[in-house]
Parts: sequence; C-alpha cells; structure tokens
Amino acid sequence: MYRKLLLISSIITLMLSIFDNAMAQEISISGTVKDDSGNLPGVTVSLLKSDKGTITDIDGNFIIKSSEKGIFILQFSSVGYKTQEKELQINENKDYELGIIFMEQSMKELNEIIVSGTYYPSQQRAFEIQRKATNIQNVLASDGIGKLPDRNAAEAIQRIPGVVIERDQGEGKGVSVRGTPLEWNSVLINGNRLPATNLNESSSRDVSLDLFPSELIEYVAVSKTLTPDMEGDAIGGSINITTRNAPKEKLFNASMATGYHGQSEKPSYNGSLVYGDRHGKFGYILSASIWDRQWASESYELVYNVGHPELTPNEQFSIQQQEIRRQEGRRTTLGTHAMFDYEFNENHTIYLGGLYDYFANKEFVWDHIYQMPEIPELGTPRSNQGKALVSARDGIMYTTLWGINLGGKHQLNPKLHLDWEYATYNSFVTSGDKDENGKRKGFQVAQFSQDMAYSNLSSDTLMYWDFDSPNGKGASGDAFLPSSEQQMDPDALKLDLIVQQFRETKETDHVGQFNFEYIPNDRSRYKFGAKMKLKEKSYTQNSQYRVTSPFLPKSSLSDYELENFDSKGNFLEELDTPYEHLLLDQKITEGAFNQLIADALKNPNVANQSEIEKDFMALYYGQGTPTGADYYQITLSDKDNLFTAKENVFAVYALGDWQLTDKLSLLAGARGEMTLIEIQSTSLGEEGEKAKHTDKKSDYISVLPMVHLKYALRDNANIRLSYTKSLARPNFGQLNPGASSSFSGGMLNIVQGNTDLTPTYSHNFDLLGEYYFKDVGLFSGGVFYKKLNNVIYSYYTQTGNVVMTEFKNSDGWVAGFETAFSKRLTFLPGFLSGLGVECNYTFIQSETDITSSTLNDQGQLESNTTKQTLPKQPDHTFNTSLFYEKDNVLVRVAGNYKGAYIDNFNSRGDQHFRYYDKNFTVDLNASYSFSEKVRIFLEVNNLTNEPLRYYHGTNKQRTDQVEYYSMRGQIGLNYKF
Repeated sequence: MYRKLLLISSIITLMLSIFDNAMAQEISISGTVKDDSGNLPGVTVSLLKSDKGTITDIDGNFIIKSSEKGIFILQFSSVGYKTQEKELQINENKDYELGIIFMEQSMKELNEIIVSGTYYPSQQRAFEIQRKATNIQNVLASDGIGKLPDRNAAEAIQRIPGVVIERDQGEGKGVSVRGTPLEWNSVLINGNRLPATNLNESSSRDVSLDLFPSELIEYVAVSKTLTPDMEGDAIGGSINITTRNAPKEKLFNASMATGYHGQSEKPSYNGSLVYGDRHGKFGYILSASIWDRQWASESYELVYNVGHPELTPNEQFSIQQQEIRRQEGRRTTLGTHAMFDYEFNENHTIYLGGLYDYFANKEFVWDHIYQMPEIPELGTPRSNQGKALVSARDGIMYTTLWGINLGGKHQLNPKLHLDWEYATYNSFVTSGDKDENGKRKGFQVAQFSQDMAYSNLSSDTLMYWDFDSPNGKGASGDAFLPSSEQQMDPDALKLDLIVQQFRETKETDHVGQFNFEYIPNDRSRYKFGAKMKLKEKSYTQNSQYRVTSPFLPKSSLSDYELENFDSKGNFLEELDTPYEHLLLDQKITEGAFNQLIADALKNPNVANQSEIEKDFMALYYGQGTPTGADYYQITLSDKDNLFTAKENVFAVYALGDWQLTDKLSLLAGARGEMTLIEIQSTSLGEEGEKAKHTDKKSDYISVLPMVHLKYALRDNANIRLSYTKSLARPNFGQLNPGASSSFSGGMLNIVQGNTDLTPTYSHNFDLLGEYYFKDVGLFSGGVFYKKLNNVIYSYYTQTGNVVMTEFKNSDGWVAGFETAFSKRLTFLPGFLSGLGVECNYTFIQSETDITSSTLNDQGQLESNTTKQTLPKQPDHTFNTSLFYEKDNVLVRVAGNYKGAYIDNFNSRGDQHFRYYDKNFTVDLNASYSFSEKVRIFLEVNNLTNEPLRYYHGTNKQRTDQVEYYSMRGQIGLNYKF
C-alpha cells in the first residue's frame, strides 16, 4: 500500500530535480487589471520586444518574470477592449508593482449597441477564463448570474452545457454533470469540497445547492476534466464556487424584491447587501442575502403491487394505493459571507474568510390515500373491500453550513510561489422544532382510516390502468381516479396510527493544504503540494410508531378541531379531471394536530406490539388478562438508529505545465490520495431484541494520473485532448453495516448498507474544439468517454407496504458528445442588432450490469443480469435562450430540457424500474437600467407550469407520480455604488 505513496513522492522528487536553477536573476512585474464591472480575468499581458507574457487570473492579477533590462512596453489586450500600453524602464534588480490597470470596452470593435448592454461584461469574463484554462471548464460570473432568473446556485449552473439539476418543490437543488449521479460530482467552496447537506437514509455526499444564494457568488467554474492540484473525487465534474474577495476600492451593492408563488397564492421577498473597501493594506468585503417564500404543490402518487407472492407477472402492474397530496410550506434561505485580507507588500498576503448559510423548510402535508382491496392468501376469494386514509404530516427541516478559512499567498522569490490554507467547514441538518423539554420533535404524522368498497375493478377484482387490465377496464389518460360509491367521512375516519420520526446528521471537515509553484521561465511551470482532510460524520434517527388499540373505541377525525381544506377549487386542474370529489372539504387544524401528537406520545397506557395477540386471546377467548392499552408501540430498535464515521484523506500531487511550441501546451502530473475510514453503527433489531453494534474499518490508496494537451489553432480557437483518472467514494449510508428506516405515505422504507462496497474509479477521455467569436460568442463541440470500475447502484425490493433498498457494485461506461453556441446577432440592422442566442446540447449514453429477479411461467423467481443505463442519466439535455440587449434594456427567455432516465432500479427487473419523465422548463427575466447605479428587474420561473413526473416500467403511460408547482416570480430594484 505504501509503495503507491512512495511512487507519488518519487514523481515529486523527479519533477523538482528538473527545475531550471541556471536562470539569471529575475525581477517580477505585477498588477491587477480591471474594468467598470470589477477585476478582469483572461487579459493577455505581453512585454513587447521580448518573449515574456502571461494572462490575468480569475481575480485579474498577473505576474511577469524578466531578467532583461532597458525600456519596454507592457501591453494589455483582450477581445472587446481597447488595447492598453504602459512604458516600463527596468534598470534595477527590484520588483515592480504597477497597481491597477484600467481597460475600456472597445466601441470600434464591438459597436456601441453591444457595449452599452449589461450582460456583455459577464460573458466576456467567462469566455476569457474558459479560453485560457488548461483544462476543459465552463464559467459563470457573478454579474451574469445576476442577469438570470435564478435564485440559487443550482438554478444558475443548469445553464452550463452537460449540466442537469434535480428539483425539490420546483426549486433547483442537486447538480449532475454529464449524466452522472449527484454524488459523483464535487461541490467546492474556494477549492475545498464541502460537507454533505442532506438528510436521506443513504447519507450521500452531494451538497444541496439551494443552500447558496446566487448573490454571494463571484464565479462558478464547472471543471469537466481535473488537474492534479484539484481534489480527485469527481467523476462527473468539479463545481467550484468562488466567493467574493475584498475589492481594490469601495464597493456597495443592494438589491430588494418582492414576488408571488402561483400555487400557494402567497407572496415572497428577497434582499441582499454587498459592501467592501480597502484601507491601505487592509481590505474586506461583507455580504448577506435572504429569500423568504411560501410555496405549495399538488400531486398524486401510485404504488403498484410489485413483488407480491400471490400475483402473476401481469397482476403486479395492479394498483396497491393512490396518494393524493397537497403540500404547503414556507422556506427561508439566509446567506452571509465575509473576507478580510492584509497585504504586507506585493509579495505577501494573508486572508481570513467565513461563511454562514441557513435553510429552513417548514411544511404541512394533507394526504388522501386510497388503498385498494388487499390481496388474500392463495385460494381465498378476493373482494372489493379496501381502505381510505387521510394523513396529516407536519414538520420543519433546518440546514446549516458554516466555515472559516485562514490562508496566505507568498512570492518567496521571482520564481517560487507558496500558498497555504487551513479551513474548517461544518454542516448540520435536523428535523423538527424543540418541545418543552428541549428535544426535537422531528416530522410527525397522524393517520385516520375508514373502510372503503371499490368499484370499476377488473375481472380479477384488481384495479389497473386500462392498458394493463385483463379486460381493458381501468383508468385512462394522465389521471388516475379510484372509483367508489362511498366518500371519505370525518365521522367514519378513525385514528389508527401516530408517527414521530426524528433525523439528524452532522458533518465536520478540517482541511490543511499547501502548494508550491515554481516558474523557471515563461514556457514552463511546476507545481506540487499536499492536502489533508479529516472528516467526522454522524447520522441519528429515532422513530416512534404508535398504533391505536383495535379493542377500544377510536376517536374520529370529526372529534378534533377542523378547518376548511382550501384546494383553491381547482385541485390538479392541469390533468383536466375532477379530483374534488375525492378530497375532504375539511382538514385538521395545525394546533389540534400538534395537541393530538403530544397527547398520544405522552400517553403512558402503551403496550408492546407483541401484546396485540395476547389481548386478542384475552378479549375474545377469555385466555389471560387484557392489557387495556390505548396504543401499541412498534419498536424497530432498542435505541436510536445511528452511525458515526471518520474519514481521513491524505493527498499529494505534482504537475508540470510546458509550452512545447507557440501553439502546443502540455500539462501532466499525478495525484495520490490515501483514504482511511472507520464506521460504527447500530443496526435495526427485531422486536424484543437489543440492537446490534458493529464497527467497520477500511483503507485504500488511489493513484490518479492526468494529462492535458491544448493546441491553439489561432488566438481564439483551441483543440483540447485529455486523459484523467478520478474516483467516487461510497456514501456513508451505503457503507453503514446497519440499516435505517423512514415512514411516508403509508409505506415503510428501509435502507440496508453494504460494507463490501469499494470506490468507483473512472478513466476519462475528452476531446474538445472551441472557437471564440470576436464580438463575444462561442462555438464548441466535443466528445467524452468514461470507463467505469465498481459502479455503486441501488435497487429496491417491495413486499406489501415495506420497501427495502440495498447497494451493489458493477462495471460500466459513459460516453457522449456536447456542443455549445453563443452569438450576438450584430449583423442584423437597427433594432434587431440587439438580439442574441445561446444554446447547448449534450447527448449521453451509458451502460452497467444490473442484477434482478423475474417470475418465470411457473411463478418462480429467476435471477439474471441485464445491461442498463446508469441511474439518473438522461440521454438528451439542452439549454436554449433568446435574449435582447440594447442600450439599457435586457430581456431573456430561457429553456432547460432534461430527458427521461431511470430513477431507481427494482429487483424485479426493468418492467418495474422507476423512470423520471422528460422535463422542459421556461423562464423569463427582464431588466431596465436607469443609470450605471440603478436597475429594476423582473424574474418569472416555470412559465409553462411544467410538472415533475415519474412513470413505472418501460411504458410511459403508467404514471408513478405527477406533481405541479405553478409559476413563481418577483420584481425588484438593484442599486450599485
């Protein structure tokens, strides 16, 4: 194992040994290039009459090394800007700090119509960074993000080629690059991967980007190929969010807006402040943002009779239950950020930064659940008797992410640069407010049920879609409506179940790193460094299930305080089907619900689940003494279901960057990462048994070589070719020796870990060509291929109302091509010259081996292996937008398309996989600038009210879930000083 570490160390030693120490004494020439909008990256800086030159970095800074003396002209050039020249006399062995070099946009080159726009500077910045980068990446700048109708980082990033997002209640949340699972993509803040911010049973590593307000972002760079100085756990891509740095001069920006959510018919508001300044050597920037909105959604979801032992293969397409749901809630996103720096001189700077992001999501869910007739034992006659339930669910989830980072940048001599940093980031996700004893309540459920006789059943007394029914009798179209001569009745609905489920996760990272960069001349660069990340994570779950006694009178829904259930009179109107008759016109008030839960959980008259049979024998056969219990407690474990994990990663890397010819450059190197993991877990226990405690340790070393070739056909055209190796570590929940559970919609979900899982490795091959238009635009196209080893996939097995999820390893591949086009139509006459178009398209194919079981003609299960696409990988994604920008006006209409994909595998084969249906959303934004300081804006999301939709199996007509959110929008004012 340690031989691999020795190999990495040897690479570093070898690269250090070839450093050119025979260079003459050099001096450095440094400064910062800016324009009206701030620091300007990607500017070409040339020392004329010599072969010296460089480009400005993402903060607009540059350094040129020279050993020559005399009078020189320093030239600054960039597409869309007037070329600037500065005379410089070098006659002493001292460094030259030039301060700020200001560049003006070129009226002659771009035409006044374009330059006077507001979106242009952002595009120029982003394209310059992409063009000069050594790897394949896409960039969004802060002012560009501000021009899009995107309230968080996820919704902004979805505009990048090959990027798709997952949504929660219509808002962007998770990000996938090139069709890979969310956890295969790393989310970083200023180069450091963040701790996870989710509360699911698998404890995945992905970060919810709805946590980050877009106003706090300086740049977002999505790297589709890695370099050795980047963290290696990113098979799909690395998403680096760069926060704002202290400005060179005073900066003040304020924004406020109010909005409206169409589904909830309630308002929202948003505000942000950014202030920064520099006083001599000390600089700082402070920013804060808040977004508060009230949301709602309407949906229905079906559960099929998959895996039932008494049913034939076709009968397993029958409907077990339908959940008709309205969710209402309130979300608050708060983000703050601060950065301070102190410049001792032009060679030495230290900085201290901090961030605090907070997300609260409170929801109240009112479910109507129709459970179809139960499947009796073989040989027993079937009936039309089922159940109808209403379920109230209330809770709030808090997500907090905070961190600090302290670092320094040091020019040790004209050739050698050192930067270092220590950072700590902490995430905390919990559910529920605290009760009077200081204990969090988690999510709470109260369920009422009544008997229900169903009609419109098929000839086998089961309920189907008409195309699955043996006699064609069943639901048709997009809407599923259970049929019964009865209706739900508050007097008939009896309380039968109380659930309180608390979940909490904490994650802390301590990160230390240093990087040395050695530049012996203008045609070569060497870099090496090390990084250490110490991670601690815990997941806690406590669930209480209390079933009301079947031997005592039960309370009715009508016994509690009720209020009108306002479905706005048009529940799921998009389906063109009346759902109103299936819904109660009343619901339990939030106060009555909370009191019901509290009384039930405090009730001391509770027996164990095993006492039900004893009470039955006592009450009906006089055998023994009845307990007289009001509730029976269902116990899955004798204590909280939890795990704690420690993961330590130690990494070293080395790279060399050579300008082989005037057109050809090469970056090559390797990264080595040693991972040490320890997980302590509590598994689920049987009734009356103690929970089992397990401890699992593992370690592995990953050697990740990386090579990038870049050939400049001309200054504005590149061909890029790269090979990289990267990895994706298993999620902690996937490695958990134990299991966790959750309850929702009448279903019990259990997730069982697998300690034998190994990391997924990917060999990545990329070829890309790109051409940058002089009037700010881009045309690019490329292909990519990823050879995957040890792909981790999840599959679920359903038995009645219990769903078990497990994990396995397999091999596979991902391949595809992507293209992007951005162009301003300046060749059009007059008014039309303000038009522009942007579009990108990605086609992806993938394959992995999946094990499943199917029923043969004799009704026996047969195991087989099939080739399937990766989960959550759409074949087609594209973004398109048409914009108009002229003088002080900007209007943009943008569309985002994501094709269908497999959401979850099922152990019973692809006929029972869960598929995500294609989705196309349309957004609009417009703004008008009264001056350089004041701008009003309008933003509207989901203009076409596009739903979230899943379907069951390969037949797209077999709906699994459909959910509508309606439009949302806001109007506001931005002030910039």
